[in-house]
Amino acid sequence: MFVADHSRFVNIVRPLLCVVDHRRATVDLHELPWYTAGYDLGYQALLSPVPVPASDLLLMPIQRDSEPVIYSLTKRRKVGTIKLANRRGNPTLRFRHRASELWADDYDTILRLDVGSWRVHDALRLQEEIVEIVEGSESRSGAFIGEYSFDLDETRCAVARPYGGDVVLLDTATFRQVQRVPIGSEPLHVALLRDGRLIARDWKSGNVIRARA
Repeated sequence: MFVADHSRFVNIVRPLLCVVDHRRATVDLHELPWYTAGYDLGYQALLSPVPVPASDLLLMPIQRDSEPVIYSLTKRRKVGTIKLANRRGNPTLRFRHRASELWADDYDTILRLDVGSWRVHDALRLQEEIVEIVEGSESRSGAFIGEYSFDLDETRCAVARPYGGDVVLLDTATFRQVQRVPIGSEPLHVALLRDGRLIARDWKSGNVIRARA
């Protein structure tokens, strides 16, 4: 499933949800009036939708918004929202395979939620604001975390921190930070291998970074 913008006329945005059924070899197009009526279309793009396992529901995160939409494929409409950390990030949503949990990031915070009730069980802010002195006055600016990923066994979660120049590891059972791995760059994307190797990509240069936890 994916979202596409289709316009018949210039300056008219008509987003469509494209549902591809590989078994039937069909493509079904869903119009999304709730999106065009409720969001800033030039500022808040629809992000990658995530199917809810064993249901007809789809989670649809939206750029710079902390409330992903719950969408029913059967009813073809929005049926609710999920409240994250109110940090107005660009949420990435991932279901764990070994636990009934949904994980999400929201700008500088990572969260885990119960599947079904969509209640936030835990939230951990992993990046503080950047404080600078500009012309004798203190200046504060927001700083976001990068991508997160689980190892194969889902015992640890790696979170890239471009502003920290490191990757932090969380224990998925306790939701606590258990390690910080300095890598001397600005990691934005990260993968954690079973043997403890970290493979990251630098934010600005795109260079591949290798480290070990």
